[in-house]
Amino acid sequence: MIYRILKIWVKAGYSHYFSNIEVVGLENVDREKPAIFAVNHPSAFIEPTLIATESPFDVHFITRGDVFVKQFRWFFDATNQVPVFRFKDGFSSLRNNKSSFDKCHEKLMSGAKLLIFCEGSMKWVKRLRPVQQGAAKLAMGTLEKDPELPLMIHPVGVNYEDHTKAGTDIMLQIGKAIPMAEYFAKYQKSPREVIKGLTHDLQAALQECIVHIERDEDLLLMDQIWGPLSDVSQVENKKYNGILFSKYKKAANWINGMNLDKKSELKIKAADYSKSLSWFNLSDRQLKALTVFSWWDYLWLLSLGSILKIVFELNKLPYRLADFISEKKTPNVEFYVSVKAVLTALFYTLFILFLLVFWSPFWHVLIFVTLAKIAFYTDDRWNAMIKGLFVNKNKLREAGFRRKDLVQFLKENISDEKA
Repeated sequence: MIYRILKIWVKAGYSHYFSNIEVVGLENVDREKPAIFAVNHPSAFIEPTLIATESPFDVHFITRGDVFVKQFRWFFDATNQVPVFRFKDGFSSLRNNKSSFDKCHEKLMSGAKLLIFCEGSMKWVKRLRPVQQGAAKLAMGTLEKDPELPLMIHPVGVNYEDHTKAGTDIMLQIGKAIPMAEYFAKYQKSPREVIKGLTHDLQAALQECIVHIERDEDLLLMDQIWGPLSDVSQVENKKYNGILFSKYKKAANWINGMNLDKKSELKIKAADYSKSLSWFNLSDRQLKALTVFSWWDYLWLLSLGSILKIVFELNKLPYRLADFISEKKTPNVEFYVSVKAVLTALFYTLFILFLLVFWSPFWHVLIFVTLAKIAFYTDDRWNAMIKGLFVNKNKLREAGFRRKDLVQFLKENISDEKA
């Protein structure tokens, strides 16, 4: 009951927090067969909650054992979580892992979908880090108890535009099932080799589900071209599914394989454009909006747009409070976005309840929330217009030319052969 209620509530919250949620690959999951979801782990708990809210079936989770305090054990049980302890949690805690893994095996043998973070730790980076052997060992351990079980592993990638900012995109990519029967047949003769081989195969399969940048020095470059890539429609490729994911995955593959001369040229153009954005403290979306503004846009934004702006700013009060608390209380960027997203959903729920109590009838609140959703898509244009009134027009035109030059370079150089 608690799981179902939270699923609806969190799904509504994420639809408010993220601009676009692209989910691809649910058709790859056989609802009748048990499966392990091997997932990357760039944030604290957005990945598991996103997968749970977007899946038409219940999902179970392997969770850090140190967060399982006795007072809230009932909550973890009600939300399908199983604790697993690490060496740094102490030897006495490690002894509890046997019962935890027994519980995982039982869930899988009963047909459950069980999520495991296969990188073994959490780090915010546009890259798949080395996959650990936990998923492979879990699969083989389950099959030792039930050799006939039709167990699958699904690689699952969660990709963010920028998880520290609301109003950005998030992409969930569920890969095709990897059947465990063939691995288990070999496992009985060569367990170590099979665990290593399965982990290697899972690494390769999961990397296909992730916008993966190989080198540290290219991470900034990918961030700099992320916005302009929205204008490069030809980047999409039939090899990958999902309009957003295919575009950014293709671009990441291209960057990973670029020759040094082309990459140097791209870095110069991307850095110049990024510098232009910093002149005016604009986002790529805002600059793009400014370059196509007409007087009709100004008239619309100053009339109906003004009303939408007021509604939007009132709706942002819960978000601003969540952002303030998250920034003060969270220890690192990986926890920051997860805490902020959940607090935003919580405070927005309380905000709506407040309106329902003190501002009836119901349809008033419904209109208010609907207008806020519309305003969400016009807020960038409004902010761009205000900033555009006070910027140097020559520099603004120069920034527009730099963006156009960067987009043209991307269009000319990203091809199917290079991905």
